Amino acid sequence: MKKVICKFSSSALIMMLLLSFCVSLAGCGSSSKVAGTWYNYNPDHDYANPERILKIKDDGTYTYTNNDGTFSGSWKLSDSVITFTADSSKYTSSGVFSDTHDNKKGNFITVSIDPGKKDTVGEFVFERQ
Repeated sequence: MKKVICKFSSSALIMMLLLSFCVSLAGCGSSSKVAGTWYNYNPDHDYANPERILKIKDDGTYTYTNNDGTFSGSWKLSDSVITFTADSSKYTSSGVFSDTHDNKKGNFITVSIDPGKKDTVGEFVFERQ
């Protein structure tokens, strides 16, 4: 019996991994997979942090509630990246979907908040429960 060994170049292997990642996120392309209530992930407890709540609606709008108040705006999805634009300012944020975070399986969005500059002022992980 002959052994068959498959060899791939490193770039081919990376492309296959990226393709499999994109295919796994393909379900996130529809707004129904994105829409819902997302809570700030709290790795120190089995429950989410209720102080930061992100509600994404099917109609392309969102509301974000934290200790400072409630903010709203619109969102767009491109591939696996969701972009939020606030109504009250020029603030934009972008988020990336994943099915694991800190070795925990679930539905997660890692959101980086950008105040229109190149510096990121915060990064938050939200979990849909």
